[in-house]
Amino acid sequence: MNQLSHDEIIKRNDVTLPWRPIYDLYIEVAYKRNSKNLEKSNIHSAVLAVKELFPLSATKEILDEIRPFIDVWNDYAMIKFVNLFSAFVPLKMSNDEHDLYGAGLWYDEIWYFYNFVEMNSSWESRIQHIFSAISEYCPGYIDWSSKYTIIFSKLLRTLNLSVRYNKVAVGDGTGMGSESSGAEWIIWMLGGMNESAHRCFERLIKCVESFLHPLHEGGHTPTLQSFLDALVSEMVRRVRIERVPSKMRFTDEQIEWFVSTLLPSVLYSVFSTTETSASSVMRNLAFLAPQLVLPKCLDLIYTSLLTITEPHRLKQSLECIVEICVPLVRDNGTYSYRTYNVCKQNWIDDINKITEVIGFLSFMLRMACDLVSAILLTYCNSFTGTAIFLL
Repeated sequence: MNQLSHDEIIKRNDVTLPWRPIYDLYIEVAYKRNSKNLEKSNIHSAVLAVKELFPLSATKEILDEIRPFIDVWNDYAMIKFVNLFSAFVPLKMSNDEHDLYGAGLWYDEIWYFYNFVEMNSSWESRIQHIFSAISEYCPGYIDWSSKYTIIFSKLLRTLNLSVRYNKVAVGDGTGMGSESSGAEWIIWMLGGMNESAHRCFERLIKCVESFLHPLHEGGHTPTLQSFLDALVSEMVRRVRIERVPSKMRFTDEQIEWFVSTLLPSVLYSVFSTTETSASSVMRNLAFLAPQLVLPKCLDLIYTSLLTITEPHRLKQSLECIVEICVPLVRDNGTYSYRTYNVCKQNWIDDINKITEVIGFLSFMLRMACDLVSAILLTYCNSFTGTAIFLL
């Protein structure tokens, strides 16, 4: 059911499900005795799988049911309200449906709660996730431009940056983990004719860039790495699945702007001495704009070969090269952002040919180099397109 709903194979127009039975079951399992000994996580997953099949009128009924839990001075009550809201309130609607049955009923109220909390509350990240989902499902429905100062200030505070070395962290740490939903929110705010979000994003990245330098490592480093990873992953996902109004779609120039803005920070994080995901971030950036990323990665190799005081730099540079090998072999000097990630070779689906090619390569790598070229080219002629892949 989760897969069918996620892929929109089954929609609300095809079938509607009543929300009350699963709501009562969830309340029983999560907040009461749980006499049936059911696993809360399984019930929660079931709710997320079917909530977009609730009737349009369910939003108002659910809000009437959970609003009595609202108490901004009671953290437990607010956690319960926000958890129930994020679990049960449907978000996938058209703009007209949102006006009548969706965000038009609750947006001002939820924004007030998000703006009200001063420190990183334990329920703030849930609200970020709600807003990022609305931005993804209905791009342009909510105009965030007047709220960028609040949004980016709160996102900066969730990154656990210290204002003095190993002394004071911005925020109280309870919002840790919300950097992922914050990154998704940022990505779905970008694009369109109004580029004010771009300027705020540039200032945010410039602010955290120095914290990613190997000399400034600390407790904030894993959080920043997670934030960068979430940013790039969501950017790649949006580029690949984007089905939004044409006025909100990314242009090629905006994609290159995004990569060039993040690239200096990611290059710093490559040589971090802690366990990081910089190489995977570099891989996604290389798929987005290979002409910007590939030269920088190759430059890392050359400088790492010359260093004698930091041997780990060569290993980390090679990890980046391994991650970007696919866009590297596809590099022919031209780029089309719609087709660069589509394999043009039909033989890739033939497992027998793949097995034979890999076995042949493992054999050839044991032979003398002067014998390889002629034999390799002769062998590749038997497989259309294989030579292109191997070379």
